[in-house]
Amino acid sequence: MHLHYLQHVPYEKPGSIIDWAKKYSAKITSTAFHRGESLPDHSDFDFLVVMGGPMNIYEDDQYPWLKREKPFIKQQIDRGIPVLGICLGAQLIADVLGAKIHKGPAKEIGWFPVHKTDMAAHSSLFSNWPEEHSFFHWHGDTFDIPTSGIRLFKSKSCANQAFQWRKNVVGFQFHPEMTFEIAGDLISNNAHELSEDSPFIQTKSEILISPDSFNALKPFMFYFLDNFTERTKE
Repeated sequence: MHLHYLQHVPYEKPGSIIDWAKKYSAKITSTAFHRGESLPDHSDFDFLVVMGGPMNIYEDDQYPWLKREKPFIKQQIDRGIPVLGICLGAQLIADVLGAKIHKGPAKEIGWFPVHKTDMAAHSSLFSNWPEEHSFFHWHGDTFDIPTSGIRLFKSKSCANQAFQWRKNVVGFQFHPEMTFEIAGDLISNNAHELSEDSPFIQTKSEILISPDSFNALKPFMFYFLDNFTERTKE
């Protein structure tokens, strides 16, 4: 396996996704847009992960690499390889699939429960995920579900927390890959957002309550990744 990930800022890393890839001795490469790196010329990887970031998908003038990233993501989707997006990454995927990206009803930052839809409840990708579980969130925008896509998870604040498009594309608005260290880096770089007015924004101490809270997410992520990458081979 060769996993390639797209990174938008230095502090939003793939977290437990890297731990999973190392478990299988996968080749891991990346494009760091914040360092001015170019996209790979050859698509020799067989799994693409698109990470999050504080920017919005429509800020092309401020972040010109978005104009190159979007068609690159669509190209990989069309190749049929597994493509996974987290937060901004999910919004970028939804956008290239023709869905609308817009401000959510309320910004979500911290630990809040997500609920399986009926489609997720009957999906082998999430068989070991409970009907409801608290995951880490940090987002203001959200996505509509792309045409022919299915909604997988929802929350009290956000109707569309995850979607699947065909068998090879999944986008999570929340962060099942998050680690204690990366959450700390998010806070260090975006602490001003914690003071914004929203009933779904927690304090630093509530977010970083325990490393165990983050470690408990890893089995869910590993299970999903195992099934997601295997399913696309069928």
